[in-house]
Amino acid sequence: MRTRCLALLILPASCLLLELPARAEPVPIDPLLVLEELSSAYAKEPIQELVQVAAMAPASSRRDTFRVRFAGESCFELKFGGILVWTEQTQAGLVLRAVHERDAQACFERAVDPRTVLEELSRELPPLPAPQLVLALRAGDAFGEPIPYARAVKWRSASLDTDATPARASLIGVGEGCSVEMICSLEPPRLISAAFEFENGGARIVIDVRPDPAPSAGNLGVPVEHRLRVGSIRELAPRMGDIAVGEPFPPMSLLRASDVLEDSAPSGEPASVEPAGPCLVVFFRQWDDDAIAAVRLAERIAPQIGSPAIHRVAVLNLGAMTAGLLDTLAALRERMGAHPFLFSVSDASTINRFATPDIGAVVVAVRDDGSVAAVARMDDRFHRRPDETDEQFRSRIDGLTDQAAREAIESFRADP
Repeated sequence: MRTRCLALLILPASCLLLELPARAEPVPIDPLLVLEELSSAYAKEPIQELVQVAAMAPASSRRDTFRVRFAGESCFELKFGGILVWTEQTQAGLVLRAVHERDAQACFERAVDPRTVLEELSRELPPLPAPQLVLALRAGDAFGEPIPYARAVKWRSASLDTDATPARASLIGVGEGCSVEMICSLEPPRLISAAFEFENGGARIVIDVRPDPAPSAGNLGVPVEHRLRVGSIRELAPRMGDIAVGEPFPPMSLLRASDVLEDSAPSGEPASVEPAGPCLVVFFRQWDDDAIAAVRLAERIAPQIGSPAIHRVAVLNLGAMTAGLLDTLAALRERMGAHPFLFSVSDASTINRFATPDIGAVVVAVRDDGSVAAVARMDDRFHRRPDETDEQFRSRIDGLTDQAAREAIESFRADP
């Protein structure tokens, strides 16, 4: 009956000319009716979408993109970064599988209950804001917790815009310390966007969804018959670069920012552009939370190992000396203040020697004999969570930094 009522609300405009003015006012509708339609579509229909997520806070922002496919019977596929995750129906029931595009030998595999598959994923991966996945699986409180951090959402209202093509509905909800606006089409039922505002910390998450133009690969996932099974999705990550602890710190082609900008060198700028031990080298892809956390970590380590030089290396990954490079260096100089820094235009010969491309910053401790003593990577643990206040974020990062510093100091002091 609900589906029939919804269908009546989204009749073509030609059928509504007698009842509606040229520009129709939004029509109030039941938000739960819209959510039921969305849930049914994602649970039953073959759908392939591209999802863009922007997480914004007063002092930082982060953007990610992932792909999601639905194939009915609790079967879905997610692709983000280098990870491919999917579910598959077998004779024994639903199975969750995952592989890494840079690890052709291993596979994660676990039998799961459709109602708890998202819980399994949350134990293995960072929280994934995918409302359509929650709706498709009807996992937990599907309507009340559309994404992690947005809890106990009560949908207050919904309105239908019949002038839009296709017709679309806007839903308004309020949860514990957050508010949400979700926009979806109704012909066919699809999520278009969702915006979440969080009171603590002033964070905001915006999700934009569009059909994935990439051709479908047919079956979900990839063949895994001959792969080695591992116990965790995190074990699928390839080796963190080709330089391991104990190996020589490689020569690198680095430049001083002051030489290119032709300005006066900040105090403390190293005389050599080739870091030589003992020293600490901070590689960063951009001056963000990861980079700041890495510099603080290096500053915490340095006094405990004889206060060696700290080299800050911006990895810009620009192909040539262009006006764009000069602008980038000038902007970095302004943001970093008096801190001297080196730079490189190649990630392959610098930061990627110690980390995978998804890692934003790395601290490398180098002994006086030139060997790598420790490598600390700013992984997703160092990223701000949407529901954290400034004080909570600083407190958690301080704890993580203390732990990473202790590990690096112990490794540095150990016999090579």
